[in-house]
Amino acid sequence: MRYCVSLLLVIFVTSLAPGQTSSSLKSAIPGLDGGSTDGPVYQVSKSAKGSSRVEYSTSINGQLAPRESIEEKVLRDDANGRVVERNVRRFDATGNAGPVEKTVIEERKSGNTLVTTSTVYRGDLNGNLIPAERSVAQAVEQGNTVQTNVTVERSGFDGQMTPVERIAQTTVKSSPETQQQTTTRMRRDANGNFYEAVREVRDTTTTPSSSKNGGTTVENRAQYVDGALAEQTVARTVTQPNGSRTTVVDVYATQQPGVSADSTGRLALKEQQQIVREVGSGGRTATETVTSRKPNVSDPGRLGPAQVLSRTTCNGGCEKP
Repeated sequence: MRYCVSLLLVIFVTSLAPGQTSSSLKSAIPGLDGGSTDGPVYQVSKSAKGSSRVEYSTSINGQLAPRESIEEKVLRDDANGRVVERNVRRFDATGNAGPVEKTVIEERKSGNTLVTTSTVYRGDLNGNLIPAERSVAQAVEQGNTVQTNVTVERSGFDGQMTPVERIAQTTVKSSPETQQQTTTRMRRDANGNFYEAVREVRDTTTTPSSSKNGGTTVENRAQYVDGALAEQTVARTVTQPNGSRTTVVDVYATQQPGVSADSTGRLALKEQQQIVREVGSGGRTATETVTSRKPNVSDPGRLGPAQVLSRTTCNGGCEKP
């Protein structure tokens, strides 16, 4: 599960040429006293040929300085496949740029098989780009089942690529409303043997409502670490016809922060999140609020008061940040 950070985001979207948008995201970090402090600022632009995203934050000199830039370019997109180049550059505390990290993503489709190869190149101190990581994913679709196998390789001290992780994922869509996805991650131990490190089973059921585009989705995710159930989340999302939706996520784990572990290994409620997204008239504005409740340390069987984790306000195209 992805946990939210405490940010207040205000998004301004400006339309440029047809098919191209530019947006500015300004954030603030809520404080315990009800105030807020300045957080990161993002500049984002998108078009059919690629996108760019630059994150700025206040430097040690008190000025806005870049922290990270991500640029994507579509090099090829035709009947033979698609090739995308992604360049990531990180900056130090004073805004000085570090070596670039380039990822080349190539997709090739043949019949019912899609092969995606991603190669990561990292720059050394001399500015040379050296292959550092490669992953090859093969997805085969047969009827209502998609079987995906991924091999991840990393460069060793000798410069040779060595497999370090294997991922097997099976997605079965038994009906338009029901889907089960099982993902197994195999990692390499000190002796070079692969073992099952993490296995995740995700069941999703959608119940359409009588209203157009509305309905309820329930997602049950169970995560197993070293063969034992470690965490389970149950997310229930109710969507309105205008796009507004409310999601309640219950997170269960074998151990809670500040609470002694259950000797039986039973799961207990660790956190409850609520995500409320309200869409304004015409879909030009939207507000999303995320709150969290956690068990009381003195009484783990009861949830404490709700705490706001993030608020997001969007004006314009209202794409989710």
